[in-house]
Amino acid sequence: MALPVRMGDRPGHAERVRGVRGISCRAARNPGRPACREPVVEAARGLLVPRRRHGSERRGDALRRSGRLPSARFRMRSRRPFRAGLLDLWTVQNSGDTTMMSLAEQKAFFEEEGYLVVEGVLSEDELAACHEEIERLHRVSAELESAGDPASSQFQREPYAKGANRPDGLPVLRKIENTREISSFFRDLSVHPGLLRVVGGLLGPDLMLFRSTLMLKPAFHGSAHAPHQDSAYWPIEPPALVTVSIALNDATTENGCFKVIPRSHTWGLKDWGLIAQAQDAEPAHERDLQDAQQVEVPLKAGSALFFHSLMVHGSGPNRSPHPRNTALYAYFPPHVRYVPGKGGPREKTYPVACGLDGRESFTLETTGQQA
Repeated sequence: MALPVRMGDRPGHAERVRGVRGISCRAARNPGRPACREPVVEAARGLLVPRRRHGSERRGDALRRSGRLPSARFRMRSRRPFRAGLLDLWTVQNSGDTTMMSLAEQKAFFEEEGYLVVEGVLSEDELAACHEEIERLHRVSAELESAGDPASSQFQREPYAKGANRPDGLPVLRKIENTREISSFFRDLSVHPGLLRVVGGLLGPDLMLFRSTLMLKPAFHGSAHAPHQDSAYWPIEPPALVTVSIALNDATTENGCFKVIPRSHTWGLKDWGLIAQAQDAEPAHERDLQDAQQVEVPLKAGSALFFHSLMVHGSGPNRSPHPRNTALYAYFPPHVRYVPGKGGPREKTYPVACGLDGRESFTLETTGQQA
């Protein structure tokens, strides 16, 4: 059975998604997609406003000692419809504060703390379309699994509900890998202007997509993720990737929101950077992580957490009656080096998210040069 890539199997679904985004899937994938060079710089400059929830000591050590996350939250107030070839500007506002944060200040905060939170990246209609597509992918998973199709390996069942199905008979899933390849909807979401605008301000105008994944924490079953560093798994040097975690539901303490250690991206890659093998097991040197005081990052649905690939992060289990679904994308600039594993290929080709003169893909060799 061939792996379906259609946007939906119910009449009107594709039309609805196009209406939400304001463009067709085809327009988003063709060479005329946003070049993301000058507009990225202009879009972020002078428009982002810090939301100081903890008083004037925005990045103070006192906040870190108290276990409260230094605030770098930005709220979208309005936006014009997205059109292919044009990156519309955001207008964001901090309640009670009219201080403007420049692109340089935004980038400086990220480089210092290792993360950035942007609120209101997706609208309610866009969130509804995401949930509809996730339900379609559950049906695809059931079809592939029943047919014994190797493509079913892209869909990972929740280990705490292994072999179990939802009341509607569909599998209880924990993760869906390579969403860019199996869903044209989530392929389009990877080039959403709200994402590229922020990542472009952090990494530069030319961006490649390293990873596209759905992390699902089903109600009552969602498993925890031990603290780890993404770059421990990723063959890119220097480890300068930015991961975007888009909250598709409200992420709370009860349903397993992200936990991070601010500034841990400055530690370098640690030997305990890999996730512990056993579920809920503690990685080596757990006492070091406790001393560093992990802090939780609750998010409203539609908000996004941007974080460095070296930042130590994890999440708790979901024991609540509410799901916690997240769309993950990881981006990186072209001036990096591909580091193959033993016996691995000498080069790797990645899709281009924006820039690079509108080309569709970019090949890295072990030297970091284009093949």
